[in-house]
Amino acid sequence: MYALLAVLALSSAAAPAQPPATMAQLPLARTVPASTPPLTGTTWTLVRLDTGRGPLTLNPGLERPTLRLVGTSATITSACGTQTVPVTRSGAVLKFPRLGQGGSACPDAQLSLHGDYLDLLRRTTRYSLQGPTLTLSAGTGRLVFQAAPTPIPAPGRPAPVKPTPVPPGGPMTQAPAPREVSVTALTLNGKAVPVPADARLRLTTTAGKVVLSGRLDCNTLTGQGTLTGSTLRLTALASTRMLCPAASAENAFLQLLRGPLTLTVQGDTQTWRGAAGQVTLRDVPAVATPAAPTGTFVLIRLNGQPAPTLNKPVSMTFENGQIGGTDGCNSYGGQYTLKGGVLQVGQLVSTMMMCPDLDGPRLFSLFELNPTLTQAGTTLTLKADGQVWEFTRQP
Repeated sequence: MYALLAVLALSSAAAPAQPPATMAQLPLARTVPASTPPLTGTTWTLVRLDTGRGPLTLNPGLERPTLRLVGTSATITSACGTQTVPVTRSGAVLKFPRLGQGGSACPDAQLSLHGDYLDLLRRTTRYSLQGPTLTLSAGTGRLVFQAAPTPIPAPGRPAPVKPTPVPPGGPMTQAPAPREVSVTALTLNGKAVPVPADARLRLTTTAGKVVLSGRLDCNTLTGQGTLTGSTLRLTALASTRMLCPAASAENAFLQLLRGPLTLTVQGDTQTWRGAAGQVTLRDVPAVATPAAPTGTFVLIRLNGQPAPTLNKPVSMTFENGQIGGTDGCNSYGGQYTLKGGVLQVGQLVSTMMMCPDLDGPRLFSLFELNPTLTQAGTTLTLKADGQVWEFTRQP
């Protein structure tokens, strides 16, 4: 798997003097005051990089890379391409355990910064979030990201509207690539290649640009390319290069993608054909979104063991898009969404009581992992990163 790097130095210029206001003039737009956006679901843009030997000067001529955390994965995008990698998070701990090399599509001018950026991501162990600034700590090194402020239109001045890009014509325009597909068949040089039953790919197509990520064997694959008419070209392919018991499907798939492919779509199935062979992909049915829970739920089991005895019972109350309760010591409240069975909790407000040091997983850390939520009768279960939290509904 490969990661990406392109950085852009930030600069500011003094605002020119304004002429005296007249009644015909409209007030200028203002910006939302700096606040702390959520760690997950926010697009973070790199603004500073320090390898531990001192900060590097960021070339203003290069595109800035971005980092976006969603659930247990991170998407990194820059001029070099896009890749999605797994992450582990618990409290202030943040790690990228399977970061690959990548960089095959990077311009020469970006290779040095690309190497430093990947090295810091591999060594990242912790993060801190202050206002709109996210800092990743890698020993003595640092990566500093910024969340862009949200502009507020001035009174009487309409907000600018960006035109929606129109994708080029072709089979994928009439039948867009699904968000997730299964690999059902793979042929290379006239021979069928066995494919694991759980082989999955994620495809995104925007204005003729194609981004691919997923897994056939044990490695995570990433790539990007273009779709012109029915001709698909995938480049910047990368793999995490882990030692796997068998990787025949993965290797055959990568060989197939080295040349141009012809894409055809029929119903929920699409086929990519090239000189070396072909691969058949089928839409994975979308997971039905369960009904939002209502009422108050109290923790009864944690990872199969009885709930720990705390100052207060760990609880969650759901009502009209709001979540609240206690984490065992402090009370909290905020907004939440439930999409495809995944619980996403926004920025929380909590009390600041002095609490004893508690061992084991914490509720707020669980929320940061975007756990899956299932409900059977009066039992509600949250799962994330190997943790299983079981709650029961109060009468």
